[in-house]
Parts: sequence; structure tokens; C-alpha cells
Amino acid sequence: MSSGVGTRARILESRKENYTWSCGRGANRKPQIKNHKLFITNTNSDWINPIKLRFSVQLRNEAIPKMPRNGGKIVDMNLFPVLNKYGSEDTFIIHFNRKCGVDNVCTSDLQLRAVLPGISQEEDGTYITQVGEKTTIDISFLVKNNAERAYEATLFIEYNSDELDIPILIRKDSPVNIDDFK
Repeated sequence: MSSGVGTRARILESRKENYTWSCGRGANRKPQIKNHKLFITNTNSDWINPIKLRFSVQLRNEAIPKMPRNGGKIVDMNLFPVLNKYGSEDTFIIHFNRKCGVDNVCTSDLQLRAVLPGISQEEDGTYITQVGEKTTIDISFLVKNNAERAYEATLFIEYNSDELDIPILIRKDSPVNIDDFK
């Protein structure tokens, strides 16, 4: 339904974003009901935007009866049960309970602190190291949220490539090349 957005949910019966069900036969005698299960993929990271669902019904066979020639066989109208070829469509939205208060709007208060372990810190907060003392500089980032949930928060790191070699970002004991994020 929307472009540029990855798959966020699937319909269980088809394991896809769409499902086709042959319906309509006998619907004039009683409504046809079919329950479907929708599951949220484990790769979903977007809990802010709602999931939009669109349902539509249309004729599979859009054949139109033709008038017979004079004296010809009369057309069996049971082969053409629907004369109105226009379908129907319904769209609705499922919101996520983001646990962000009564207004369901998340107002976060993210605080970021960088620490350079193993390097002395002055009273004014600046770090000082001796030239040639270390070949690497370790930086630890501490992110704290003092308010409601912060969905899709991202830490951005920039460095001056004229002053530094390409840094390596280590996350959960696995190195990550910063150039991959450019």
C-alpha cells in the first residue's frame, strides 16, 4: 500500500502481504465470513506508524452477455450473475499502543554522554592524552532516556577524516565499519 516501506506484517494463510479468497457464491443467502490472522514480522522496527489494511472485492469473470441473433439461443443469464461490474473497497488502520501516556504521543528526553576510558579528564570536562601515548582511543557512549519511550532513536557519530584514520565502531563485541553507514 505504501512505497519505500518494508514488510511490517503478513497474512498467515498466504505468508505474504496479500491474500486472495474466492467469495461471493451464495452470499445472497447468507453473509460469508472468513477469519484471518495477521502477524507482525520480527524485523519490524516501526512501532510509531500504524499498519494500514485494504480489502477489496471484484469480479473474477467480467464477461458480458451478448444478445443472440434473431432466432438464436437465448442467453443463460445464470452464467452472468452480476451485471454491476464495479467492486468494493474498504481501508482501515491498526494503531500500536506505544505505551506513551494517554495521548499516545511519545515525548522522550534523551541524554547522551561520551566517556573516554583510560584518558584523564580535566575539571572543565575536556580529555587530555599525550602525543604518541596511545594508538587507539576508546569511546563509550551512554544514552539515557528520562521520559517516555524513544522508538527508532539512532546515535550518529561523525569524525574528521583529515585528522583520524577510519574508526571502528564496536557494538556488543562485534566490530562495525563506520563507512558502511555513509
